[in-house]
Amino acid sequence: MTGEHENEKLSITRRAENFHLIFNNVSDLICLIEVGKDEMYRWVDANPAYLRVTGLSEKQMGKTVQEILPEKEAAFVQQKYREAIDAGKPIRYEETVEMPDFLLIVEVTMIPIFNEEKECTHLLGVAHDITELRKKEEMLRKTDRLTIAGNLAAGIAHEVRNPLTVLRGFIQLWKNEKELNPAYFDVMTSEIHRIESIIDEFLMLSSPKKMNFQKKQLADLLQDLLPLFEAQAVVKNVIITTDFSPDVPPIECVENQMKQVFVNILKNALEAVAEGGRIQIEMKKTKNHFIAIRFKDDGYGISGEKIRMLGEPYYTTKEKGTGLGLMVSYNIIENHKGRIQVQSEPGQGTVFEIVLPISP
Repeated sequence: MTGEHENEKLSITRRAENFHLIFNNVSDLICLIEVGKDEMYRWVDANPAYLRVTGLSEKQMGKTVQEILPEKEAAFVQQKYREAIDAGKPIRYEETVEMPDFLLIVEVTMIPIFNEEKECTHLLGVAHDITELRKKEEMLRKTDRLTIAGNLAAGIAHEVRNPLTVLRGFIQLWKNEKELNPAYFDVMTSEIHRIESIIDEFLMLSSPKKMNFQKKQLADLLQDLLPLFEAQAVVKNVIITTDFSPDVPPIECVENQMKQVFVNILKNALEAVAEGGRIQIEMKKTKNHFIAIRFKDDGYGISGEKIRMLGEPYYTTKEKGTGLGLMVSYNIIENHKGRIQVQSEPGQGTVFEIVLPISP
């Protein structure tokens, strides 16, 4: 009997060792929450992956949800804890977690643990990272629409370019004959060049040209553009402030394309804010060798459903907009191996964040 007892103790010890080996090395985020009688939920344990991703420390174990999380987020997780307890079985839900440098999308399984009196004493949370899966699904969904928009843009561009060539020839002829004021022709010619530039941008969607990447300081590009918006900002009494971290290095980019993205986002921000509003532009280097440029306004904001549609062909929140400006911007940033993230709530303003890799 003694031998059997020792074997049983050894078996339990090995099982415990195996459990801790899995617990400490699995990539999923695992946490254990103690359920108090006063519905105070305390984190009592978490695996290294959970601590690493959430930024929590072991010193915070034993504290309540309300002590650790912001009020809004704490209310959300408490609701999910209560749903699992009331259901009496595991529940699954998807959650987007705002990290310092990116948005993390996880599928959470919340498992209630009951004692012999059928009271829920603990909750076991297991979160699986599905960020890349959702990105791939979103990319596939947008690719089909971008293909259609690209083909349409190419057809329109080729149709419009021919009469523009003829029009330019007549303008040059009339200018040489000096029958009309040449100043008018200078303006008209300048506008035609602008139209051709826009056409080239749309053509980029269907058959991207070889891009001339050069090392540029993004802060300098933004500073060059800000005077273009000063007049409109003064008219609306809008304050534009900048906060550029001095340690941001130059990156490999196509200067004109990057300026186009900045112009599109700034233009949208100015249109979104009311008179006397504020736009903040921030730039910093992140921990993971990326640069983050944030455009924050205190405008009317965008609902979650509309945010998911941004960047898709012909989708716009403006009454007379086309949606092509943001579509082109998303495409440019993707070609620069970056991403655009949008955070907004109706009435609370909007944050457009561009994240770009630092050149090696």
